[in-house]
Amino acid sequence: MPTALLLVFEIIGTVAFAISGAIVAMQHKLDYFGIFLLAVTTSIGGGVLRDIILGVSPPVGLVNPIYLTTASITTFLLLALGRFRRLVSSGSPVYTWSYYISDALGLAVFTVIGVDAAISAGYEKEGFLCIFVAMLTGVGGGMIRDVLVQQIPVVLRREIYALASVAGALLYYFARTHIPQSVAVLLSVLLTVSIRMLSLYFNIHVPSIQEIKEES
Repeated sequence: MPTALLLVFEIIGTVAFAISGAIVAMQHKLDYFGIFLLAVTTSIGGGVLRDIILGVSPPVGLVNPIYLTTASITTFLLLALGRFRRLVSSGSPVYTWSYYISDALGLAVFTVIGVDAAISAGYEKEGFLCIFVAMLTGVGGGMIRDVLVQQIPVVLRREIYALASVAGALLYYFARTHIPQSVAVLLSVLLTVSIRMLSLYFNIHVPSIQEIKEES
């Protein structure tokens, strides 16, 4: 992926995950430091896990100040919007869907970035590794966010989350050599976001063991 395009998508993903992290922090009534910490951790967490798997040391997210700066500015702007804080605390549907949309966008963007990072590290022919790294990059920040607020990570619940990331990663991995890379990126992001949002809207989820037992 061209460096300029990669940077643009990294900024988009960082902003999206910072929003989702800040919203969750506000919902749990954390203090200002807690809100900033959760927003930043959600933003760079997946990338840090990705770099650890790929042997990149120190992780890019801890070295390049642009990610911390972007997440911090995004969080500051959210905190400055008093009305937004009130919507979060009241449990308004605006808060709910703001969280879902930002989280889905972050998931989609970092999924593509994960595939590209694995390929750039020399693992282009290792399809499973590329897809796994992509999924980890996409869901990692959200997993850390959920653990920090003491709730079961969304990736381990019934919601279609990691599967949406895998679908987007597969599309990008196989399509990038047959169509323009920028088009492959956009299609992958669109597919991941669509799967995630449609599953939420129509309440489609992976069956749990309890549901299977009840049906049998």
